[in-house]
Amino acid sequence: ATEVNARAHRIATMLEDADDSGTAILGSAPYVAPERLRNEPYDGRADVYASGIMLYRMLTGRFPFDLALDDFDNLALWHLHAPAPAASWRNPTLSAGVDKVVRRLLEKDPRKRPDASEAEALVEGLVWE
Repeated sequence: ATEVNARAHRIATMLEDADDSGTAILGSAPYVAPERLRNEPYDGRADVYASGIMLYRMLTGRFPFDLALDDFDNLALWHLHAPAPAASWRNPTLSAGVDKVVRRLLEKDPRKRPDASEAEALVEGLVWE
């Protein structure tokens, strides 16, 4: 279990046998962005998505999904299709503004997700909230 947890928590590791085509996807299963699973071009927004997962964990103490970290198939389906529950659902002390920022970082469509500069500004704005 310790080895699985260590591997699942490392960002930017190689997932072996990530898909049937033999293509490996960079990223740890709990943090991998949907576009990486679809083998779409990388433009940096995948890192924003991973940061959104980390921010969610920091604010709530949990991942935005209730799945085993070594359940790669269901994690992939979650990343591709399931919306994250509002962070305030898991931590009621959080504001609607926090929910809005986290939701933006976790957009499934990378074209709707902020780039790194915009994400930085959004998160920085939370510091003053």
